[in-house]
Amino acid sequence: MPVLNDEELTKTLMRFGITRQEAEVFLLLSKVKKGGIEWIGGREAASVAHKSRVRTYQVLERLAELGLVSTDFSRPKKYSAEAPQVAVRRLMGIHEARLTELSHLEGDVVDGLFKLEPPDLGSLKEEEEEGRTNVVLLRGLPNIQNTLRKVMECEELAMTINEESAAHLMSTLAYLTEKPGRLILLLSKEVSRRQLSRAGLSPGAEVAHFRGELPTIVMTERHTLFLHYSTKEYRPRPLSPPTRKSKVTDCILVEGASYVHRMREVFDALWDASVQD
Repeated sequence: MPVLNDEELTKTLMRFGITRQEAEVFLLLSKVKKGGIEWIGGREAASVAHKSRVRTYQVLERLAELGLVSTDFSRPKKYSAEAPQVAVRRLMGIHEARLTELSHLEGDVVDGLFKLEPPDLGSLKEEEEEGRTNVVLLRGLPNIQNTLRKVMECEELAMTINEESAAHLMSTLAYLTEKPGRLILLLSKEVSRRQLSRAGLSPGAEVAHFRGELPTIVMTERHTLFLHYSTKEYRPRPLSPPTRKSKVTDCILVEGASYVHRMREVFDALWDASVQD
């Protein structure tokens, strides 16, 4: 396992809920302790860190409140970093306590939201226009995934799928509670049979391969979703070859029968130019 450098350690500690300055001062005290000096004063810490003395004292007191450093009873006061396993465990304990508190409130909040009374909208309430098109930008995996599953549980589902979206959409299809009545898949040439098998497609699924590049689009009778992915390379093990992993980052949801009709015409044109399985 690679050793984190100072900047990587600082950013990782910040993910536990402390600020950059708090992480940097804690790292400084940890280095000082490892160098054989158990206790250090705030003035000396500020000098070594090249930081404001007043701000350094404030940060040290905050670290003491969090349980990341100990203080002695000398004058002036001195500080010592807690052992790494103790410090990290205390940071995790803060989040665990907060999560426990929130879990007790979950039921009350959900119940309260379901029982909200709608206000009297009066003249603000507009009648739904026939053929109206709504466009929504979705971000965040939970939000996108929840919407995607709801949309895909429909009577007829048509999708264009490329290499970066294949694993995500195939696994989503596999775990749908209600399968679409009709499924039409237009795949880019890079998508393999093995990737398709993950979805457990029904025998009636219609599949074709397109020789050119394809965006990722999901269409139902009333919805069109455009999905965007980010792709990164990583190594599962230090000496293994790099593997590409894609994650959905953004989704544009267009709702409206007239827009879907125009998009379906584009889909049909691509389908006619494809090689059907």
